[in-house]
Amino acid sequence: MSLSDEERSRIIEEEQLRSSIQKELNPSAKKSKLIEFLNSNLGMFILSTVIVGVISFAYDYVQTDLEEQRKQSQIEIEKKRAERKALEERIFTETKLRDEVHLRFSILEKINDTLDKNEAMDIDLVIHGNSISEKIKAKYLNFGSLYQEYKNWSIIRLLREYCRVERNEKNKSNAFNVLELISKNRKTINELSLNYHVTTRENRILPRGAVIYEDYFPKKDKSNKNILNPKTRGFKYYTRYYYYENGNRKVLPLSDQPIGNIYVLKDQVPDLVLAIKTFLKEFK
Repeated sequence: MSLSDEERSRIIEEEQLRSSIQKELNPSAKKSKLIEFLNSNLGMFILSTVIVGVISFAYDYVQTDLEEQRKQSQIEIEKKRAERKALEERIFTETKLRDEVHLRFSILEKINDTLDKNEAMDIDLVIHGNSISEKIKAKYLNFGSLYQEYKNWSIIRLLREYCRVERNEKNKSNAFNVLELISKNRKTINELSLNYHVTTRENRILPRGAVIYEDYFPKKDKSNKNILNPKTRGFKYYTRYYYYENGNRKVLPLSDQPIGNIYVLKDQVPDLVLAIKTFLKEFK
């Protein structure tokens, strides 16, 4: 039996209404289409491409981050290694400078004393370094630096470098005080070796810088019976020593003669000596 157009339209409308109501009551129907699409060849291709891409991007990102962390860690290690090496070198240099400064100060501490020629030359070497050793006779060379790299360094250069690397603030402050006083009294210190006095057998101390001269003169002496030289017979020749003081000639007694030089440095630079004693006393 055939349906009329009116019945056919009514049935279509009912089916459409029924389908619409069914979709509202059962939303999984929409998902089933999505699942059907993903299960298709095209869907599987698109899905695999997206997943592989995401995984590759995540892997590359993680690897790049790990590489950056490794590089940064290596940089930190190298930095700490360099800092440690620099600290070790500084401590080693500081130790050597400490030893050298302590040695030289222990000699400069004698500036207030009366010294013999060797000791006075030691003070010159301590102040100027061994660079002046060519001007000093070998027999007077007693002082020697503890370390070869410092042997030609002057006391001023040595103290400047010591103050730069010393970590103990008390030591640095005391050393800097000595450095300032040496710079302030440089002329006096450079002339210390000129502050000598001639000493004699009879314990005379001649004026500062006095130069000794000598001459020979005959004196009658019957005990001299020189047969080979009649001119000297009945005479004995003596050596007479003299020097000049304020333009006046001073003659030593015949019984006396010069025996050497001493260096009377007392009260030349008392503030410097006090600063050196303070450094040695408080040295740590």
